[in-house]
Amino acid sequence: MAATLAAYIFAFLVIPGTIPFLARGVAFGSAFQKLDGSTILVGVGAFIIKLGFLLVYRAGWGISTAPRLANCVVAPMMLGVGAVAFREPLTMARAAGVLLCLAGLWLVARPATSA
Repeated sequence: MAATLAAYIFAFLVIPGTIPFLARGVAFGSAFQKLDGSTILVGVGAFIIKLGFLLVYRAGWGISTAPRLANCVVAPMMLGVGAVAFREPLTMARAAGVLLCLAGLWLVARPATSA
C-alpha cells in the first residue's frame, strides 16, 4: 500500500503541471465546479483496482497474468455498461475484441512449453 500511496502522491504533484497543456479553454476553478458524484466513484474504482492487483501479486500471480485477467473481465462488463447506460451499439468488431482478449489471456496463462 505504501507504493500505491507514493504513486498517487507523485501523480498528485505532477498533474498541476499538465493543466496548461491539457485543459485548454477551461478555467481551472470552473472545472472543479462541474465535478459530480461520478468522480468519487472513479476514485473508488481506481482504489479497488490497485488493491486487487496488490492482493493478486501477493498471492503469487504472475505480473503478466493478472492485468490480462482484469482486462478480460472488464471488457465484456464495459460493453454491457456502454450499451445500457450510454446506448453504445454492440457491434461484431467489439465482440471480436472481447474474443481476442480471451484468446490473449489463454496464450499468456497456459503453461510454458520448451521448443
